[in-house]
Amino acid sequence: MRSAMTLYFKKGISLLILFTLTTWLGFSSCTEMKSQREMVVDVRTAEEFQNGSVEGAVNIPLHEIQKRLNEFKDKKSILVFCQSGNRSALAKRVLEENGISGVTDGGGIDQVREKLKSGQ
Repeated sequence: MRSAMTLYFKKGISLLILFTLTTWLGFSSCTEMKSQREMVVDVRTAEEFQNGSVEGAVNIPLHEIQKRLNEFKDKKSILVFCQSGNRSALAKRVLEENGISGVTDGGGIDQVREKLKSGQ
């Protein structure tokens, strides 16, 4: 019974986070978020990216963000993610410090995959 309650609680929290994220970003669903997002950026290393990523994501490793700022210009919305959420938080900060707006930190790749999968 305890494990069932834990699973129910985790699912409820996940749904709450998903609802909050889509509402905060102004989308009615994750499918809409995925279809309208202009740039999805995997900031993990090239090696990590080659082992699998999110469909449609481009790989711009964190250490390359600063020198590739032009690729982010004129984008209305940008979702950055990494393995656990640490590098994506740094990427978001670097982009915003360089005048790039509309950046969302998606956190870790598993979180982003789950959010996009549940919205399909």
